[in-house]
Amino acid sequence: MRNAKLFHDGCGVCLGIAETFSGLFDPKTVDFEAIDLARNTARIPEAELAGVKFLPCVVIDGRVLPVEQHSDLEHLKSLRSRDARHTQA
Repeated sequence: MRNAKLFHDGCGVCLGIAETFSGLFDPKTVDFEAIDLARNTARIPEAELAGVKFLPCVVIDGRVLPVEQHSDLEHLKSLRSRDARHTQA
């Protein structure tokens, strides 16, 4: 079985792309997962390890394929760090 992960930031554009991608893959042959990194920040390191720099980005069998470069992963990480500091205070 092949593996495909769409990493995105949860914006309207990304949600539309996630919906489109989910209909493209045959679930019998491709394990597809759309991952909203704004909601699931614990998976940001997974995206980084895969080589994702911009969102949305799909990783298919380890190959990084940028879809549209409208959100920088570093920016999302900085928001996560800022939020963590505010919750600790």
